[in-house]
Amino acid sequence: MRPRAATEGRPAHVHSLVIFWVGLDVHKDSITAAVFRGRDPEPLRVDRILNDPKRFRRYFERLQREGEARACYEASGAGYVLQRMLIEWCIPCELAAPSMILRRAGEHRKTDRRDAIKIARDFRDDRLVLIHFPTEKEEGVRDLVRCRETFQREILKSRHYILKILRRRGFIYREGTHWTTRHVLVQAAWHYRKRPAVGPSLRRRQQDQDAAVIAHAWKCQHRLYKLFHRLAAKEPKQVAATAVVREMVGFLPAVLREVDASELQMGR
Repeated sequence: MRPRAATEGRPAHVHSLVIFWVGLDVHKDSITAAVFRGRDPEPLRVDRILNDPKRFRRYFERLQREGEARACYEASGAGYVLQRMLIEWCIPCELAAPSMILRRAGEHRKTDRRDAIKIARDFRDDRLVLIHFPTEKEEGVRDLVRCRETFQREILKSRHYILKILRRRGFIYREGTHWTTRHVLVQAAWHYRKRPAVGPSLRRRQQDQDAAVIAHAWKCQHRLYKLFHRLAAKEPKQVAATAVVREMVGFLPAVLREVDASELQMGR
């Protein structure tokens, strides 16, 4: 990443036009736009615009009738949709690295208006570090990789959560690694190919069990049976079984909450 001059690549004839430097503070529902006319020390205007493509385009079309608009906003959760729209409308737009924006000592209070003005002024004065914006294909690959990393972290957190729940209840697995139990879960998932029923063996295991736990188990049977067959109709059965495992594990915290609540009521 390197600083790029805001004047990089301008046609020579543009210098005869009035240039409007537009700093954007972007949020989900609204965009605050601060506009500097040329080298003016103060903004010409600061407006709050509904984050709607039609209104946003009309706003820039009005500026373009009086000169040339050049926009910039912080690279953030807003992504690159706004930047791509402006480029499509033939309006130059850059992205600034948020961590590289200089802040005055003791400057902690931030407002949309103040941020938009600062971005516009710094953009005009070449004080921003501008970043490369990816193509849609590059962005898609990057988002996929990040999504996978997020899921991996969530899986690890879920595993730790389940182990802690089991350990509090005295269930400690000591044979091999904890997650050879995954094989057991997958094997259990295959049983949901069969229509829900309460046979003699299951009826014996349900004796003296909490009624809330039995109700959860019955709900689980029906839900996972439907899930397995819905997925197996369009995906390999192994994929359906894996999905059933994830859903089945999700029932465990709900059952334990019911048990804890029943125990508390009995304690009263």
